[in-house]
Amino acid sequence: ASGGTVTYEFYSTEWSNPLVYPTLIVTYLPPAPTPSPTWTTTPATATATPTPTPTASATPPWQTVTLYGVDDSYLYQYDPDVNYGNWWYMSLRAGGAKRPILRFDLSSIPAGATIASATLHLHTTGLQDPADRSTTVSVYKVLRPWNELQVTWNRASAADPWQMAGCN
Repeated sequence: ASGGTVTYEFYSTEWSNPLVYPTLIVTYLPPAPTPSPTWTTTPATATATPTPTPTASATPPWQTVTLYGVDDSYLYQYDPDVNYGNWWYMSLRAGGAKRPILRFDLSSIPAGATIASATLHLHTTGLQDPADRSTTVSVYKVLRPWNELQVTWNRASAADPWQMAGCN
């Protein structure tokens, strides 16, 4: 975006209507089951015993799950010690001065699954400044614990500062 800063507001999980909560739609292939050996005893005879051969198992189908945000807030560079975890919206500003932070419970996706796609859905509150502008944003995995009701530009939690301000 040129000639100004674009700002968006998105509904958070604190909003009263769950239809606009942040969602993550994930399509994955569950890991193939690990075969376990079966032990059998064969009586000693003079005739040959056939050797069992493994049978191919069907590939498990791709599965899709919709996950709802469980924690969210946003970080604001110009109010670096203010927590927005109870606010009904998250704010994003081009250039990074306002950064939403979200957490999803991924426990319904089995360990070892192959992820085919993950689509994040955020619903705007209607506020976009300026109204006729767009921006491109990037999404990153947060690699450390953070607390929704304590996270700020400077801190992941009350007792734990970010290594670099802004969750960098």
